Amino acid sequence: MGINYVGDFKILKPMGYSFFRLFGGNHIYYNKSEIWVRRAGKIVEICDLYDYSSIVLNCLIENNFSVEKDHNSLVVNLKTLKIENMNRCGFFPDEDEFRTFNISRDTVNNLRELYEKKVLQIVD
Repeated sequence: MGINYVGDFKILKPMGYSFFRLFGGNHIYYNKSEIWVRRAGKIVEICDLYDYSSIVLNCLIENNFSVEKDHNSLVVNLKTLKIENMNRCGFFPDEDEFRTFNISRDTVNNLRELYEKKVLQIVD
């Protein structure tokens, strides 16, 4: 699973995305908050989650991109590939079964903007 970018890359810079050319493989990336768009392969990553980024995007779409706080904790169940609970407190899950990370309201709003422009495609 993953997220593909299906839009024109020219719209990203006016939307506030920074342009990066990473050496080694000469890879071109665009970045805004915790969203990375890789030009080669047209891959979108959220919060360094790689293949799990699509799970987060699906959860946000199902919840109409609404989050409770400015910084939200999400727990991804790696066995069921679902978001377990937002903002779970005092819970330190087993790292083999769960992946815990934070996502900001700014990142959620930026994802909503890309989703509304129809430039994101979830792939299996």
